[in-house]
Amino acid sequence: MAKRSGIPLGTRIFLLTALLLLLTLGVTTFVTFWKGRLIADQAVDSALSSSSEVQSMLQSSDSQKLASQARQIVAAPAFVAYMAEASDSADEASSFDLLSERRDGGEFDFAILTDPDGKVIASVGGLDEAGQDMSSRAVVAAAMENEIDFEAEGVWEEAGELYTVVVVPIAPAALDYELYGFLVLGWVINDELATDISRLSGTDIAFLNMRASPPVVVASSNASPTAKSETARFLVAQLEEQGVLGGGGVDSASQTVTLAGSPWRVRAQPLLDNADEVVGAMVAQAPLNLLLKPFNTILGWQVGVGLLSLLAALVLSYALSRRTLAPILRLSEATAGARQGDYDLTLEVERNDEVGQLADSFNSLLSDLRQKQDMEQYMTQLSRSLPDNVAPPPGRVMLEPEVRETTVLAVELRRYSRSRTTEEAAEVGERLARDLRRVTTAVASENGHQGALSGHRFVAWFEGVGKAKRALTAAAKVSVAVGRRENAFDEEAPPLLAISSGAALVAPVASGGGSTTAVVGMTVQKLEALMREATPGEVILTREVHAELEGLIAKLEEPPSQGRSLFSPLPIYSLSDAQVVKLTGVSPDDPGVVAAEASQPTLSDIAPGAVVGQRFEIVSVLGAGGMGVVYKARDRELGDLVALKVLKRDLGKDPVQLGRLKEEIRMARKVTHPNVLRTYDFGELDGIPFISMEYVRGVTLRFMLDQSDRFPYAAGLRIARQLCAGLAAAHAEEVIHRDIKPENLIIDHVGNARLMDFGIARPVERLTPGLTREGWLVGTPRYLAPEQIDGKTVDSRADIYACGVLLYELFTGELPFEEGSMMELLSQKLKEKPTAPRTHWSEMPQRLDEAILRCLQVDPDERFQK
Repeated sequence: MAKRSGIPLGTRIFLLTALLLLLTLGVTTFVTFWKGRLIADQAVDSALSSSSEVQSMLQSSDSQKLASQARQIVAAPAFVAYMAEASDSADEASSFDLLSERRDGGEFDFAILTDPDGKVIASVGGLDEAGQDMSSRAVVAAAMENEIDFEAEGVWEEAGELYTVVVVPIAPAALDYELYGFLVLGWVINDELATDISRLSGTDIAFLNMRASPPVVVASSNASPTAKSETARFLVAQLEEQGVLGGGGVDSASQTVTLAGSPWRVRAQPLLDNADEVVGAMVAQAPLNLLLKPFNTILGWQVGVGLLSLLAALVLSYALSRRTLAPILRLSEATAGARQGDYDLTLEVERNDEVGQLADSFNSLLSDLRQKQDMEQYMTQLSRSLPDNVAPPPGRVMLEPEVRETTVLAVELRRYSRSRTTEEAAEVGERLARDLRRVTTAVASENGHQGALSGHRFVAWFEGVGKAKRALTAAAKVSVAVGRRENAFDEEAPPLLAISSGAALVAPVASGGGSTTAVVGMTVQKLEALMREATPGEVILTREVHAELEGLIAKLEEPPSQGRSLFSPLPIYSLSDAQVVKLTGVSPDDPGVVAAEASQPTLSDIAPGAVVGQRFEIVSVLGAGGMGVVYKARDRELGDLVALKVLKRDLGKDPVQLGRLKEEIRMARKVTHPNVLRTYDFGELDGIPFISMEYVRGVTLRFMLDQSDRFPYAAGLRIARQLCAGLAAAHAEEVIHRDIKPENLIIDHVGNARLMDFGIARPVERLTPGLTREGWLVGTPRYLAPEQIDGKTVDSRADIYACGVLLYELFTGELPFEEGSMMELLSQKLKEKPTAPRTHWSEMPQRLDEAILRCLQVDPDERFQK
């Protein structure tokens, strides 16, 4: 496996950003420097080139001025006549006077008069002597060879100086251009000219005499004589050394040379005479450091500003990366915490980008994990004392006797304590069988186990969490289902009921060739004393049972009656029928009561250990409902455990009820969702219709609500979400449940909720004709929607109302309306507003409170629509 980098992600992003910024700044600076130098070099070369152009322009201007002055001189008739006489008489003095007068006027620096053959007649400026032959001079020779106008101009080197000269003929027009000689006028190339060129071109100018050996500077834009002398020595030496001057020639290309240790850009412009020979050179110099100073300043500012910008960008990048990665860092910390089981962190990220979406998803994941953790903890706490729903079936013997913490219920059917005639024996026996089935069914519906039967006294025992509450509920169901009149000639005979709690020995015993389970001990013995004190219409409790039910009993407006047994010192507590109903919520319409009242012998035939249709082996009773009993069974064909819902035989013969059962299975099989209990098959075995369903070991939400006043918040959210998800799947198939309640929500061992019992569900559009009679209420009154009570059209929003009631109870431990008679409850649902959930639990989030109240709106249009 490749070794992971130890550099944090934020540092890597920062370093990468810094590298990119440095690279960008470096490339920008390099390109700017390179392009700037190129532009600067071009500007320098342009300035050097302009110096040559300025020099040519000024030289041409000077030549034109000199030519104009020379023409004025030779055009004067007196001067021509004078020159004619002077030529004949060779009167040098007269000629000298004439030229000196003009020179003093500043019109030229020197002048020479020659005869037609180029010999000097007179000169001013001390350059030549009379009689000297000037015809060899290139400019004079050019004028003599010019057959058109005998004029010429050029550069003249004389006595170490350079001059700009013009030659014009002395030939009066009146004499048909008879040539008397030539007038040569010149201006010296001096510092003033160099300064003018320097001012116009922006470069330093130096004029060199190339005829001297070595070449010397004759004029410079630097007016200081000392500087001029130094420039002369240094410039000439450097230019010759670096090849700009050499062998009398001049390289006119721009070059970079080193002068006084500094880089200079120089260009030497040759000064040619009329024979195209180099007489001198004009050297234009530009100090690169000075010329590039503005560029270097700009570049320096650019680098400085760039570095400051880089620093600011790095700081901002660091801060931005920290801010951008802060949610990811928190996400990393939360992930590490979640790996250790800490799910209490919440990422608060107010962003809509991918990071915000990731944070929202992680928050949802943490919420799910918190809910799952709370549910698992809650289930673990309950599992320590969960009852074993499987009682040992007949024919199966327990291996070892065990001492268990139990709650024991004694039921005495006082009706059968009176003597009966032999003519009534058959009727009494049938009645006793029916009552015993009612008792066993009521006990089984509360996960109790059948104990000993002694005459008309029945003993049952309960284990696990809430055993006292379940024993009391079973007693309430027995009280309602047993002892009622079966006809007009019958009389009521309520049973005697007593409950004790404590350690008891549960042991297998063999009797009469068979085996059963016996429960013995002081806990059972206490019932003997209690039964002597019992009266019809009440339930007697021992002190231990009262202590277990203390939290529940505290809700009663009046406490139970307390006294002592006449036959023992034991304290006893008496609960009236009304108090028992208040504590347990059992009513004549309770499914357990309805099932307990069912006296069909078919259900008594289906007991643990029985095999139905040679296929299903009954393991235990899971519960009872209005349509039948639900068993845990082993499917011998599939080799798996299933939940078998069996319809009572007589109801199975009713085509209406059978049609309801078929409708249930047809719709239930359409709903496939992890939070919905799966339905496998429908059939008829031994004349009994049944539905086989997925078996899930767990407890109903009703059982869990009975163990505490209010469900843990996070665990409650988990159950609520799973309930809504499963119900949404049903509604998506256009199926409504119509009986959402805690009894129909089973929680498995890992805390997942499964919605079950679509026994009264129907399609959203309409019910198949004949399956519901007009005026009937289908469902459980506590959870019925107002439109169900009014007999109006029912749709999926009725399930949403029932969900609101269930969530109200889940998060507060209370119901939205005060419990009273059924008619009072139904009237409240239609006319009154429910109490706000936060009244019972002040810490409930406001949004949850509002959501529950919206579900409980009387008008379906004001509820959530899905």
